[in-house]
Amino acid sequence: MPQTQTTKYVAQPCVASSPEAEVMGTGLLGLIKNLRADDVLPYLQRYGLDSIDADHWYPHQLSLDFQRAIEESHINSTDNLVAIGMAVMEKAPFPP
Repeated sequence: MPQTQTTKYVAQPCVASSPEAEVMGTGLLGLIKNLRADDVLPYLQRYGLDSIDADHWYPHQLSLDFQRAIEESHINSTDNLVAIGMAVMEKAPFPP
């Protein structure tokens, strides 16, 4: 029996799994409502995320680009990303 080759997906840092991948606005609300919101506001504005609609879907790559910019800033980047992560977990919808 001939073997078929399967393509195995290998994740790459800060690259969405697909150009069509999206994230729900509800999950992104933590980007604008977190303990370090004042620090990340310039990045939110740069990426057009300073106003997030909870019912809208956003490109996953956009949110990854935003997070990468914060990381590369090296100015309170760890504190800012932790604050965002905590807020995202509080605001993201999970099944009951």
